[in-house]
Amino acid sequence: MSKPLADPVDAKRLAADGAVLERRYTLADFPRLADVLVSPAGDVAVRVAFLTLAEGVVGCELEVQAAPLLRCQRCLEPCTIEVDSSTRLALVGSDAEAQQVPEGFEPVVTDAARLALHELVEDELLLSLPIVPRHDDSDACSPRAAGEPLHETRAEGEAQDLRRPFANLKDLLKH
Repeated sequence: MSKPLADPVDAKRLAADGAVLERRYTLADFPRLADVLVSPAGDVAVRVAFLTLAEGVVGCELEVQAAPLLRCQRCLEPCTIEVDSSTRLALVGSDAEAQQVPEGFEPVVTDAARLALHELVEDELLLSLPIVPRHDDSDACSPRAAGEPLHETRAEGEAQDLRRPFANLKDLLKH
């Protein structure tokens, strides 16, 4: 049986060693992501290269790759969204230290000696997902055409004009 991955990690020690971690998580491992997923099936590939920045600040280059299944907001069918994110982070202990972060690095206020790598990856996934997921290919997604009725008519004798809901209102007001 393999040993479980250590989390949290000591980013200070890893940066001093110039370490590179490669991990694989399942999408089901991320509870905050569960609300947007159609299915928790799938993996997340993570690569983290730790480095020491100016004045002893710990930094890392985080790469996240995944293909979660989300609900298309155009046709409401499942669609796969490719996530291939790369970001450079500076792990700082306070907001004051965040002001000293070199350009090109995003400050993250955390304890570098006990970095919750799992949460960092989950944050990056959430930030990388589109606000409104939808199919890239217009052929894979067929939204309702403009002016097309929302519902099929029940029977030919019961046809309603769904585009003009108040059309018969004047007849009701006469009585």
